[in-house]
Amino acid sequence: MNLFNRIAMAIVGLILLFVGVIGILLVNDVIRPTGLNFLLLYNFALFIAAQRGAGYGVTLTVTIILAVAGLAILVFELWPRGREAARYVVREDNLGTVTVERSSVADLVRHEAKSMPGVLEVQPQVSNGPDGLHVFTRATVEPEFEAPVLGHEMQERIKTSVQTHMGLQVAEVRIATQTAPLDRRKRRRVA
Repeated sequence: MNLFNRIAMAIVGLILLFVGVIGILLVNDVIRPTGLNFLLLYNFALFIAAQRGAGYGVTLTVTIILAVAGLAILVFELWPRGREAARYVVREDNLGTVTVERSSVADLVRHEAKSMPGVLEVQPQVSNGPDGLHVFTRATVEPEFEAPVLGHEMQERIKTSVQTHMGLQVAEVRIATQTAPLDRRKRRRVA
């Protein structure tokens, strides 16, 4: 998830946590609706305060669920995520360790794909899984080429090249082709 999405979800988590805690405090008469005269909280507080009768248990349950959900979202979004290693170990023996940079694997994928006829642009992403490397490649292809045939050839070529040149096991190669430029700011030259 990119940074903008994480920030947006953290804000949603804060709002849910805030609404849940305010609701719990209102239902239990810890605070009064008149103490919340800013923004729309006064109307929210009046609504919650009106639920004290027969729906007290339901209202309290809903506010607790809101607070717990908000806290869970907030913790999940703010918890530091383990970053995948930028290097892959090719060989390790008594002489030492041989590693390959993830960017080098991506460069090799880009080189192999762009060397194929009909491929204009390539954006590879490489990740490691328990069964080997997972390569996802977005490619812009010329409209006169058959995308399924070109995609299959690209899969085979990328898998063989990475396994041969880098010595790494490739578990999956996914190809997404399109005829529009990958970078919208770039314009394709028409001859």
